[in-house]
Amino acid sequence: MRVVVDFDACQCHALCTLSAPEVFEFGEDGLLNVVQETPDESLRDKVEQAIRECPVQCIVIEEE
Repeated sequence: MRVVVDFDACQCHALCTLSAPEVFEFGEDGLLNVVQETPDESLRDKVEQAIRECPVQCIVIEEE
């Protein structure tokens, strides 16, 4: 799986960082970073939770 974020739509609510901190973090600049663009399959549930909780629905999974 590949995690894709529409950074133009992201409003930095930070809910994804709570759901999947192994995949998402906020940098010192206050902007979202995807620290694992192709996370291990064991993190799928966390990434899917982050997708569901994103208020602007700017995160998707692309299957490789």
